[in-house]
Formats: sequence, C-alpha cells, structure tokens
Amino acid sequence: MIRSALFLLLAAFTAAVVLSLAGESGRASILWLGWRADMTATALLVLVVLVSLLAFAAWRLVLWVADAPRRAAAARAESRRRQELEVLTRGFVAVAAGDGAEARRLAAKAAELSSEAPALGRLLAARAAEAAEDPVAAEAAWTAMLAFPDLRLAARRGLTTLALSRGERTAALQHAEAAFALARTARWAWRVLLEARLEDGDWEAARDLAAPPTTPWRPPACSPASPPAWSWPRVSCPLRARPVAPPRSSRRRGRQRPTRPSGWPFAT
Repeated sequence: MIRSALFLLLAAFTAAVVLSLAGESGRASILWLGWRADMTATALLVLVVLVSLLAFAAWRLVLWVADAPRRAAAARAESRRRQELEVLTRGFVAVAAGDGAEARRLAAKAAELSSEAPALGRLLAARAAEAAEDPVAAEAAWTAMLAFPDLRLAARRGLTTLALSRGERTAALQHAEAAFALARTARWAWRVLLEARLEDGDWEAARDLAAPPTTPWRPPACSPASPPAWSWPRVSCPLRARPVAPPRSSRRRGRQRPTRPSGWPFAT
C-alpha cells in the first residue's frame, strides 16, 4: 500500500507540473455546506493528493492500533519462550555440574514456564532429583514420564539405573526388558540383559541375545523367462522348454552349402 501511495503522489506531482508548464491550468470551484472555493485545477489536484495521503495515513494508524493486542501477545509469548529456553539451559548445566539444589530450583521454574518444551522440563526435573541425591523424587519423576510415549525409553533407563543403584536386580531387569522391547537399538538395555544372563548361567539365552538377528535363507525367485544367476547354493528353477536349434548352415546365393565328408583333409 505504501508503494501505491508513492506512485499516486508521483503521478499527481507529474500531472501538476505538466499543467503548470502548459500555461492553461484551468479553473475549479468547490461548493460544500454553503461555502465556495475557487482555485486552479493544479491546486485542486494537489489538494486531492494531500487529502488522499492523510486518509491513507489515518487508516494505517487505525489498523496499527487494532493490531496492537495481537502484537503484544506475540511479544509476550516470544519473551516467555526465550526465558524458558534459558532456564532449561541453565538447569541442564547445573545438572552436569552436580549442583542439585540449583538444578531443582531451575526445574521448578521451568515447570511453570513449560509451554514449548514440556518434555525437556520433565527430564530436567528427573535429572535434578538425581543430582540432588533424592531417589524418591527421581523415581516419581521417571515414573510420571512413562505416561508419554516419547519419554518412555528415557524413563526406562532412568528407572533401570535407579534400581541398579538400590540393588533391586529384578526391577532393573524388568525395566531393561521393557526398554529393549521398545527399541532394539538401546545398547544399554542389551548390555544389562546380557550381563544378567551371563551371571545366571543361562548360556542359551545369552547366546541368542548376543547373536545378530538373522533371517532364514530363501531361494531367489526365478521365472522361466529369466534363468537364475550363479549363486551359492545353486538353485535349480524349472525353465521353459526351448526348441532345438537346427544345424548350422550357410547359404550362398540362395543355395545350401554341401557338408564336408568326415575324411576330408584339414577338416575343422
């Protein structure tokens, strides 16, 4: 809209200059509420342009005032998001530093601000309880995370670590088995299960757990039109019966070449 206003202003200015240079700008009269104003056509054109610009500016001001609540809400949301990210960052740094009290304070503050990343707030609360050496609060935080599908694997690992630190081997194995069922790529769960099988002397289960997953071998599919390629083991496929090729013969000038006798010298 600003470009349109500038274009109209430039066009009106150009028209006014052209009329002034022509020498016959003409006359214009305006009657409004009993008032009469006589002026030149150039002055009227300039007046119309000025009134249009003032109306445009007033309309833009009305739109800016009407949009003020939305812009204020967006600014508050952006400020809250930045504050939340800052609190989460400081909280995880405190966990890494082992400052449990500061980590728990920041975790509580992040829980109040958690709107963009609630999962990170819950994870920070669990880690902060572990850093503060509060196993009861840590277990409660990890258990609450089991209700969220995206956090179940992390919750299982936290509960497994907590159970191992308490010496609760059965609970640790249960959490490790549940985690390994969720993701076969969880190496920590695989390691816990393998060590448990080895300690119990269950060699069959340990071997099955340590063996890489294999798929039964299947012969390659073959069709009569395309015989199988060389492979091991060799696969025999039923091939389509092909007609026997006739003996080779060479034709010269439309006649068949006679066959040489078996005793012909220098036969090839």
